[in-house]
Amino acid sequence: LMQSISSGLTAATQTVTSTAATVIPNLPLSSTPKMADKTPIRLTGLAWKRRGGMAKFSTSGRYWERRRIELQGSRLYYYYLAEDEEQQQQQQQADDGGEAAVAMVTSTESIDIGDGGASVISQQSGTTTSQSKKSSSQTAEDVGEGVVVTKQTNWFENTFSSPGEDPNAPRGYLDLDKEKAHVHAAMGHSGAPSPFAISIKVRGETKWKLCFDHHHDQMEWLSVLTDVVVRSSVDHYNGLLLEQMHPSSQKADAQTLNLPPALSTDSEAAGTRLWMMDSYSISSSPYEEGGGGIHPPHPVNDQDAELPNIPLPTLEEHQQAQDLVLETCSRVWTIPERNLMYFGGIVNIAILLSRSSALSMEGFWHLLVFTNALLYLCLVKEPSWKMILAHVKALPSGLLGQRSSKGATLVDAVLTTAEQPKEPAAPKAVPNVIPVAGTSTVRLDKPTDPPVNDKDELFVGWRSPSGDVAKVRSHGYMTTKEKVPSPGELYEVIYCDIFESPNRYETVAGRVKLPELKFNDEEGVTKTWRSPDLFVINITFPTTPPKIGRSANDGPGFTITMYCRMKDDTRDILRRVTADGYDPEKEDHGPDIQKSKINSVRLMEEWIRRAPMDQKWFSRFKCVPIVHNFTEIGLPGWMSQYNGKPFLIKRPGVTGFIHQHPELSAFEFTVSFYPFPYLARQAICYLKDNFFQKIVATCCFTIEGRSDDELPECVIAAFQFCYPDPKNAVKADDFFAGKSPRSF
Repeated sequence: LMQSISSGLTAATQTVTSTAATVIPNLPLSSTPKMADKTPIRLTGLAWKRRGGMAKFSTSGRYWERRRIELQGSRLYYYYLAEDEEQQQQQQQADDGGEAAVAMVTSTESIDIGDGGASVISQQSGTTTSQSKKSSSQTAEDVGEGVVVTKQTNWFENTFSSPGEDPNAPRGYLDLDKEKAHVHAAMGHSGAPSPFAISIKVRGETKWKLCFDHHHDQMEWLSVLTDVVVRSSVDHYNGLLLEQMHPSSQKADAQTLNLPPALSTDSEAAGTRLWMMDSYSISSSPYEEGGGGIHPPHPVNDQDAELPNIPLPTLEEHQQAQDLVLETCSRVWTIPERNLMYFGGIVNIAILLSRSSALSMEGFWHLLVFTNALLYLCLVKEPSWKMILAHVKALPSGLLGQRSSKGATLVDAVLTTAEQPKEPAAPKAVPNVIPVAGTSTVRLDKPTDPPVNDKDELFVGWRSPSGDVAKVRSHGYMTTKEKVPSPGELYEVIYCDIFESPNRYETVAGRVKLPELKFNDEEGVTKTWRSPDLFVINITFPTTPPKIGRSANDGPGFTITMYCRMKDDTRDILRRVTADGYDPEKEDHGPDIQKSKINSVRLMEEWIRRAPMDQKWFSRFKCVPIVHNFTEIGLPGWMSQYNGKPFLIKRPGVTGFIHQHPELSAFEFTVSFYPFPYLARQAICYLKDNFFQKIVATCCFTIEGRSDDELPECVIAAFQFCYPDPKNAVKADDFFAGKSPRSF
């Protein structure tokens, strides 16, 4: 019996010794993250990190441990050192093994002693228990006390097992951007190994505390981590700034954000500016107490310290960098805002049909396939904002700060292009060629006059009729609901441009040479009003039928630009109503208030002041289309019922755009028919193909009055088409390149 026990003890001891190093794994920490991403490493080094664990980690007596830290993008990772890995394995084995000589048996095979028996050494009693061989499906409950049976893992468990055994994996990380962390220098207390400490706080609570062996290491890490926090702040502030500048999101009581200071005094180079970070370097200076000497400067921004000596890129390189950002960024499937209405309608119709009718199984599948096909048409691929931002951050600051001839930086251009990814850039004009406003059309005295120039070249003809062709809201309309002919017009259309282009033009005034205006103002009189001397109105409409799922914001179409000069009587009224001490109650409207322009002039002045910032005022701009010969040309009845009916431009940045040119005393308003409903676009294309060359139509513009002190309304300007043949319209590429024929 003693010999059998001795042999069994020797065999069991050898088995446990041979399997201890392979079966007992290095248990991973529960908080071990996945491998760090492929973001370029910005800075790495060694530091002391204060522990923040629970249970046995908080009472181990080692509050500070040596760690390798690494900054990738906005994430700060920490790694175990080689000696820490070895110590952790030894500690884990010691903790799991206890004080017994034999800790566990993990082999699925029995220990052969003799005639088919099996012996296991009990950890607690030290006695031998003989058992017969059991099947591989034996559970832990069937084994004697003190024996641990490890379950044999299958392929599913191996697939989804934790990657914590990888020694190269980071042991934890903190995202400074996502957590909105605060970084600052701290006191080296709490048993810190050095006085050079940095504290990282999230929502007022210290998450990480680091200590460094040298002062310059502390300052280098403090500067780099602070840059991450500052960059996050700059991106957030610029986002709010861009939102503030958009007319659709501006409110009268909103807090005004500041633009960054201009780099140049040239007003043309000011442009739309965003806040940017600068390149800099830090270095310590000699001081009397403690010495310390001078340490070499450490660059702390994305660029090298010698960046200021690098010449700024040319405009061609600037454009190439912009194109590179937009071409290399990935595109993602998304449902744009313009398709949300279609998306919601399709889903609701499918639900209603399936609910209200008893569909057969075949009908159900037909409905399902048809619905998914329509939903697929609503999807578009657009550039990923995250990728665009990552590309912009990766570009050198010198390139980001380089301004084009129009004062826009690369950040402005990329953000503007990314905001409307489906709208291609307008054709580029030949340098030093600026077309003269109004040279693409001919002004007529009568609608039947031929639209030709001195060389008998055909153009599109137009004329400027009186504003009384349109009926507007009368004084007292809120109670009587009566409309009267407009008391005239506030501006006169002096020039017009009409051209065909493969894409929509949002602004034209900045691309042409505007006319010089002269007024009979008295010398020494200061302008006290905001209304512009030149009111530029653009109308853009598509010439191709709309398609579901395709972009509705761009495409082939026509652009009509009207250059309107303020009339002298309008100017006199503005001078009077904006003077100091003016009292509206004492205003004399004449014998017939329905023929007075005073209230409408005051309304226009208020609209010019508030429309760029207030959507409610923006949506008061009204168009009144009038076809004079719809009976003769045989327009369909469903179109005739809309003749002379006004419509409002309510969506800033979608159907209406405002561009101010204060240096030219010009105000530009663009009406876009591209995002209009399906039937409206179909009607425009139908008119262009069948009736444009036969039509005589007038388009009037006014500001909607909603109270008696704003009424009667008055037409801002009236413009009349005279049998416009689309074939006679000039091409936009030729017009802006100076290659198209000129009417004068």
